Amino acid sequence: MTLRQLLQKPESGIWQLPLVSIRDKPALPWRGLMLDVSRHFFFPKEVKHLLRTMALFKMNHFHWHLTDDQGWRFPVE
Repeated sequence: MTLRQLLQKPESGIWQLPLVSIRDKPALPWRGLMLDVSRHFFFPKEVKHLLRTMALFKMNHFHWHLTDDQGWRFPVE
C-alpha cells in the first residue's frame, strides 16, 4: 500500500491521513516493463505518462526498446 492509497477524503473535503506505521519493501526486486518504440510509435507525452504511472506503482526498471529492423527513430546525418 502506498501513502497515496492511504489518503482519505471525507465528506468535509479535507484530506486526512490516518495514524499508521509504514514498513515498505517490494515483494520482488525487479518490477518493470518494456516499451517497444521500434515497432510502434509513441508520442513523448505518452512515454512520460507511462513513466509517471510506473512510479505510482513503484516499478523500478524501464526497458526502452529503441531500434530494430522495423524502425529507426533517430535522424541519420
